[in-house]
Amino acid sequence: MEQLDKSFLQFPPIAVILLLLIPVVNHICEIVLRLSIFLRKRDAISLVMFILSIFVGTIIGWIDLVMYLLNKKLILA
Repeated sequence: MEQLDKSFLQFPPIAVILLLLIPVVNHICEIVLRLSIFLRKRDAISLVMFILSIFVGTIIGWIDLVMYLLNKKLILA
């Protein structure tokens, strides 16, 4: 579970874009990815992002989509 965020970025770019584009799938992916990042880093920023992703995960996911399109990374990952 701790390396899930890194393996997510190993998917083909079209798959990552589709997963982050569809709202319900986006929200679920964002919660799982943020939990994975928190378990790997164990810092306060990762915890705050995980908690925010529970409530506004779709918005954070769309921001992640833009960040992925620009530089192939997730925001604060």
